[in-house]
Amino acid sequence: MIVLAIDQSFTGTGIAVFAGETLRFYYQVSTKKTDGVKLRRQQIIENGIIKIYKKILLQCPISNLLIGIEDLAYGAVGKTKIDLAKLLGGILSRLMHEGFPPENLRPISPSKWKKFLTTQGNARKKEVIDAIDLKFKTGFQGKLKYNNIADAIGIGHYVQQHPDVFIKEVEEKEDA
Repeated sequence: MIVLAIDQSFTGTGIAVFAGETLRFYYQVSTKKTDGVKLRRQQIIENGIIKIYKKILLQCPISNLLIGIEDLAYGAVGKTKIDLAKLLGGILSRLMHEGFPPENLRPISPSKWKKFLTTQGNARKKEVIDAIDLKFKTGFQGKLKYNNIADAIGIGHYVQQHPDVFIKEVEEKEDA
């Protein structure tokens, strides 16, 4: 199973790829205000994700690919949450336009994967970076510039360890 993990943000979208339990690749798509309006920046981010997605599909069938993406934080409010919701929706729409099956999507709340990684659902950026560095020997050494990549690695690690979590949650909601 291949896991493509995404931690979306307008300043830096972290991307990580796992093949089985092995972290194979990580990258950050960065944008700045000088790149243009948010819609233009979103396009840059989507294009970066799709480029990696297409490279993965050259190496494995789509049925063997899961995409883990950070869902919206329940406690977040205001314009930032609205902007992140637009970005999340745009990324998901673009992936589906490219043929990605929605049943292979694993949206993960920030508190869920952080608790799995650090035992604290509200772990700070440095704690996440340190946990990722310890587990995967990334060499990030607590540097905050790597926080989006570290988050993507954390999301990917969670999905890789819990590939059916989204399916179980949907079934539980339907039974309620």
